[in-house]
Amino acid sequence: MTLEDALAVADSGAAGVYLSNHGGRVLDSGQGVVEILPEVAAELKGKIAIMVDGAIRTGFDVLKVIALGADTAHIGRPLLRMSLAGGGEAVSLYYNYVKGDLRRAMIMTGCRTLKDATPDILASV
Repeated sequence: MTLEDALAVADSGAAGVYLSNHGGRVLDSGQGVVEILPEVAAELKGKIAIMVDGAIRTGFDVLKVIALGADTAHIGRPLLRMSLAGGGEAVSLYYNYVKGDLRRAMIMTGCRTLKDATPDILASV
C-alpha cells in the first residue's frame, strides 16, 4: 500500500502489482486503495499490470478504479457472501449485476471502452 512497495514489486520482475488494504480493518486509519492508486499508476501504468481490490461493490466502483489507473478491479467479499448465500447461482446473479452496472456507468460517463475511463470522468460517477 505504498509507492515504494509497488516499485519494489515492479523491480523484482513481477508481471503485476496488487494493491489491497486487506478489507480496511487491519489498521483503523489505514489508507484506502484509491488513495494510493493514482500515485502508483503515475509511475507504473503500462509497465506492469496494476490490480486492485477494496470496497469495490458495483460497476460504478469498477469504473472509478479503472479511471484512476487500475488495469483490473477485484471483487472479493461480495462474491464470497453470494457464494455462501446462494451458491453458483447467486454468484452469477451478482456478476451480471456488476456487469450491467458497469455498462450503465460507462454510458453515463460517455466511455465507449474502458480505455476512455480517465480521472476526468470521476466528477460524473
